[in-house]
Order: sequence, then structure tokens, then C-alpha cells
Amino acid sequence: MREVILEIGAEGGSLTLYGTRGSDGLRKYHLVTNSVALHDLLPDESFDEDPVTQPVTVTSWRQAILLLEKYPSWYRFYPISVLPEFASRVLQAVESNGGFEAVSRWREKLNLPAFSASKIQNSSSLVGVGGPISLDKIRTLYERYLELVSLETEQFGVEPTEVRHLIGRLGEFYCALAVGGELASNANQHGFDVIASRGSRVSVKTTAQKSGFVPISAATAGLADELMILQYRAETLSVIF
Repeated sequence: MREVILEIGAEGGSLTLYGTRGSDGLRKYHLVTNSVALHDLLPDESFDEDPVTQPVTVTSWRQAILLLEKYPSWYRFYPISVLPEFASRVLQAVESNGGFEAVSRWREKLNLPAFSASKIQNSSSLVGVGGPISLDKIRTLYERYLELVSLETEQFGVEPTEVRHLIGRLGEFYCALAVGGELASNANQHGFDVIASRGSRVSVKTTAQKSGFVPISAATAGLADELMILQYRAETLSVIF
């Protein structure tokens, strides 16, 4: 099944990033371009390329971003659509290239909730055993954990269900960034993992299972105000509850 993960446009053309799941369940990515206008935005050394390019298939999100970054000004284009489960990862790439102003513009064009500069500057730090962890640091950790899980599963052939600790921590980072909150002060806090910016306690469950159930302890369920369940598949976290 082919999905449009990201579509962005410029005068006279567009870039479309597609994702396709194979029989192995893993997602592959390819970028389709069709524009002389976009061709003009390529670096000088790439001007000999055909304006209508054949899609190149890659197997990781990082490689997909590198396909986009072949067009150095891609984040300045007009965002047409983004697959919801990829919104946060796309916006992270936009922020890395164009900063807060670019992210704000993309959020506005895609009708996504806006972040105010004051909220970002004054947001709570994420708390670890060694002290506060900044939002920038948590984003970095999230990306590194994502890469590590990908390395274990794709390069070493380890089943995602066998790296539960890494995936569990990855889910906590994802949740903390999503709710603008902080990690629980204890690494193995009973009942909840994240404290949202509004003060509610969130229990985070992250699984790589394709079927079955996610266990929740009755003894500690009452300690959390909210529950977030995430599923890891093909290098992507998706909120399923």
C-alpha cells in the first residue's frame, strides 16, 4: 500500500514523499519530483540532472530526509499535506533546517496547533536522575534512540519486541515532547511516566507487538490520570490510544 507521507509545492511543481509497506511490513520511501522550477533550486553541481526524476527508494527515515535535502530550500516550499503520524518528524526536520519561524509557517499552512515562542522558551525541563533535561536534549535523545532501535532491528536482525527497554524509553520521550511536559523524577516511577504541562500524570505504554494486548497493572493504574499507548513499526511510533 502506497501512502503520501509529505507533499510540498513550489511555483511550477512539487515534491512528493511516498511510503510503501512491503510484505515484510517494513516501510520504504521514495521521492517523486516533476518540475523545471524545482530543478532550478538544485545546487549548481546537480544542474545536469533530468528535471523529471525517477524515484529513488530508501529504507529509513533519515535517508528519506536526505532525499528531501537534495533540495536545500525544501522547507521553504508550500506544505500541501503531511501524513498525521509523520507530522512531528517532518516538523522536526523543518525546524532543523529553517528554525522556529519555518515551523510556525508550516503549522499554519497545515492547520496544526501553533506553538508560541514564550511557551517554548518557558516550558518545563524534562527531569532525569542527573537533573533537568532540556527540550533540545530530549529531541536529540529521541532521535538517537530511534536510530539505535533501527540499528538493532535492521542491521543486526533483532526483533523489535526484544529491545523493549529501548522502545519503552523512546515512547516516554515521544510522550513528553507531545504533551510539553516532563519525565517522572524516578526512572522507574510506579503508575506513570510523564507529567503533562497541565499537571496530569500520563502512563506510557509502548509496544512493538502486531497483535495481542498491552498489560496494565491494576495495582498502579489509579496513580495515572491519562494513558498513552504507542506502537513501534517500521521505524515509526504511532499513537494508537
